[in-house]
Amino acid sequence: LKRRPSSPTVAGGLFIRGGARNIDEKSAGIENLMLASAVDAGVKMPRSVVRRELARLGSSISSGTSNDFSAVSLVSTRANFDRVWEIFSEVMLNPAFSKADIDLNRERILTGLREAGSSPESALEEMENHIIFAGHPYANDVSGTPANIGRFTPAELREYHKSVMQTSKLLFVFVGDIDPDQLKARIAATFGKLPRGDYKEKPLPA
Repeated sequence: LKRRPSSPTVAGGLFIRGGARNIDEKSAGIENLMLASAVDAGVKMPRSVVRRELARLGSSISSGTSNDFSAVSLVSTRANFDRVWEIFSEVMLNPAFSKADIDLNRERILTGLREAGSSPESALEEMENHIIFAGHPYANDVSGTPANIGRFTPAELREYHKSVMQTSKLLFVFVGDIDPDQLKARIAATFGKLPRGDYKEKPLPA
């Protein structure tokens, strides 16, 4: 936590260690689709409620993936942080993974992958990455492939989510005017109940 007294906003992120080291050719893209679908809705909080509440509170929850880590980010006003934290905890700890939500994210990701593949520059960059990173984890695109994104099932996303939600894989970073003890208590009461796991980050090849 980097505390900024009197700051009217709070920004935070749940970072997931590993990135491309968590996937292989067959699972490339599963973390991307899983996180995008998780932040849409919780078991007790459907997509329509999440969207309405975040819009009402002027806040946002989003996800992103990279070669070295993934992150689920939240941005809120200080006054609305308590409610946004409730939403964040629900969607990340108890995601609904409804077929409708997954299909929406599937189509969005597939559209992005198709558009990237239609650009000569992007196609060349993808080919270069496969050649340069042959035998290296970075050879697997964390965004996924059209074939992979098109076939991942809700059951697979739930199982992958379960494997990710281990405290040995996770790191919270926050910036804002938040009391450290209160933040620790919130995390302990929610994410702190997750299993520790035994995750050890695989070293990258030289």
